[in-house]
Amino acid sequence: MCFGQVFENMPTPQEEGNDALGEVVEIICSSPGREEIRPLVIHTERDGVRCLTIDCGKLSMVWKVEMMQNCRFRRLSLYRRFCRPIRKGTRTSKTFLMPVKIWEGPMCSQIIRLHRLGQLRDLWWNFSILPNPVYRDVLNKRLRESRSGDQGGGSGPAQAEHSSSENCDSMTDVSSPDPRPESPLRLKHKKMRLGARIRPMMRTMTKTMFSRTLYELMYKGRLRIMRKVRMRTMMALRKRSTRVANMLRKVEV
Repeated sequence: MCFGQVFENMPTPQEEGNDALGEVVEIICSSPGREEIRPLVIHTERDGVRCLTIDCGKLSMVWKVEMMQNCRFRRLSLYRRFCRPIRKGTRTSKTFLMPVKIWEGPMCSQIIRLHRLGQLRDLWWNFSILPNPVYRDVLNKRLRESRSGDQGGGSGPAQAEHSSSENCDSMTDVSSPDPRPESPLRLKHKKMRLGARIRPMMRTMTKTMFSRTLYELMYKGRLRIMRKVRMRTMMALRKRSTRVANMLRKVEV
């Protein structure tokens, strides 16, 4: 075979990218119960990154895949689709996407590797996908470099081993890098978002508890008794105040 035929048989980068995206679509859409799959909802390319959005129909699950030019996946995101009415009393609604899970870089490669080996379980997105030892070493190396850069000097091998042993997963003995400390501003925004989610729930719970307590009091006949007790207390306080006022007047006289 001459060199010309070899180059003719080699796949182009576009074909390799399409094959890689097709494999990801097969991984995502191979689970049972997905009859209404629309594989190519949005397919864009920006700054050398190809983005693919996959709608999974009845399960209300939307996937977003980002792939680099070298056919390596940058990010795999899982969203939950839900609809809310634009106005009360109308049938028109707007669709929102709520992020559920995100896999980046080595995690995407590990998912594809498990799929090729036939070891990827059904509904794999509900379980933990840990990177293989090669990617673990890369992550630990990047972690040590970032720490040495933050401290202004290189860290010794003993310190690196100590940090890697501290970052060991108790379930699978797989080391994972510690998350970097969050800034005060980010923590403040996180608390604000959490408070915005909790306040409506607390209001609903307070209203429900108050209405339930009021209903129980009315049902058991205690509300009338409470009103009588309140009236008696008010009358007793008024009598006491008038008595004290009369005593003060007598003292002044």
